[in-house]
Amino acid sequence: MLLSIQACRGIAALLVVLYHLNTEIFHRQKYFPGRPFGQIFDFSHAGVEFFFVLSGFIIVFAHGRDIGRVDQLARYLWRRFQRIYPIYWVVLVGVASIYFTVPSFGKGYETDPVTILSSFTLVYADGNTVVAVAWTLYHEVLFYAAFAALIWNRTAGLVLFGAWGVGIVVFHAISPDATSFIRFVASPMNLLFPLGMLSAVVYRSGVKLPAGTVAAVGALVFLACGAAELVYGRSKAGPLLYGLGSALLIVGLGRLEATARIRIPRILVFLGAASYSIYLTHFPLLSLFGKVAVAAGLRSVPEWLSFLLIGAVTVAVGCAFHAVIERPLLRWIGNIRKASGPHPQPAQTR
Repeated sequence: MLLSIQACRGIAALLVVLYHLNTEIFHRQKYFPGRPFGQIFDFSHAGVEFFFVLSGFIIVFAHGRDIGRVDQLARYLWRRFQRIYPIYWVVLVGVASIYFTVPSFGKGYETDPVTILSSFTLVYADGNTVVAVAWTLYHEVLFYAAFAALIWNRTAGLVLFGAWGVGIVVFHAISPDATSFIRFVASPMNLLFPLGMLSAVVYRSGVKLPAGTVAAVGALVFLACGAAELVYGRSKAGPLLYGLGSALLIVGLGRLEATARIRIPRILVFLGAASYSIYLTHFPLLSLFGKVAVAAGLRSVPEWLSFLLIGAVTVAVGCAFHAVIERPLLRWIGNIRKASGPHPQPAQTR
């Protein structure tokens, strides 16, 4: 795994934490009605777009050589299952337990059997989830299934991705009435995965690129899209523009790392390794720490200090969750798999 990709995962996770901190804890009457940094983090929801492009890149980086090799399909499915589900189920059980114990914390659907089954399997039903951020995992699993088609049969997989992309474009061109499931499948967010796949192909192609310039342009596009959103609001083109900036940044940083022209800070590498844990746990942790902060009287201190404290503690606990629970769990599952026979090593990427 490229260290620059790990760093990007860490940055994407921090962006999402900042977004929810700035919109769900601050700017909320029951927590902190003010926003010490104004609307500056309102665009950082684009950490999700960044994640989706990264996922496309990582899948091709890790499994690109498996395309068209049906004998590798079981290995691929196992690695994707192992990386996504076990630690997610740990968080799901914890969050569901809270909603069953204190139903007033939720909106009512969190204890509905359909929502629970959908959340457990990550198979889309009606869009409701027990774990708030799990809506993105539905898209991830859909993408993994589509990529499995590429491994099963290269031609069939390419036709599927092509038809899927065209279908998304046509759907939004005609904007028909449709069920929530059709809108989920036709979401423009799903185009970010192929964009990430394409960036991995470019990275591996050997084509000479001005890597520093590509990375800088990518960062500029991403930030410019964020600035435009703060001024004019969200646009339909926003996800693809964020995705384009992310793809350019990923390719540029990857090439810079490959030629030893940049060094990736260790803290960002660690945050990248812990990014999935941070992502899964940050929303309930923000809610918990927001309540604790209000009870502890932090409304009387400068809001910027409360913002930084709640954000820092949330990320720190997410990192601890990775070190104490996620990493040992992956190791334990890998050891069981190895003990059962000659199987592939557990995946360490997402």
